Amino acid sequence: MKTLLEGLGYSVDVKQNLTASDMTAELKTFADCPEHETSDSTFLVFMSHGIRDGICGKKYSEGIPDVLEVNTIFQSLNTRNCPNLRDKPKVIIIQACRGVNQGVVWLKDSVENSISSSSLAPEDFEDDALKKFHVEKDFIAFCSSTPGSTFI
Repeated sequence: MKTLLEGLGYSVDVKQNLTASDMTAELKTFADCPEHETSDSTFLVFMSHGIRDGICGKKYSEGIPDVLEVNTIFQSLNTRNCPNLRDKPKVIIIQACRGVNQGVVWLKDSVENSISSSSLAPEDFEDDALKKFHVEKDFIAFCSSTPGSTFI
């Protein structure tokens, strides 16, 4: 993935073995990058274990809920929190299972079936001062599995 993105002209920064709070901090740092002002788009790739609620951090276990909620990614890069990426494609790739099922199914070898400011009114804004923008837009998210799936 790194070589592919670099070949397309993207600057690639790899972070490994992060906790959920580390991932949140890195998202904040990434959202604040001044380079976004001159960029045309961005890619974020998350590769980890996962559960339905999100992406597991390195300390995750049944007793330790070290999970980055997927919505945190979108919130971190939305128009309010990352204005320099407004109107620019943000491609999110998540390579993580998303559940507790085994992620397999038995199939028969036959033709039979198988088993905030949103509370303000428009008149509260002056035409030449503030403008409304969609908070979360221009996102494309790819997930390696559907909710409820896990692969072992």
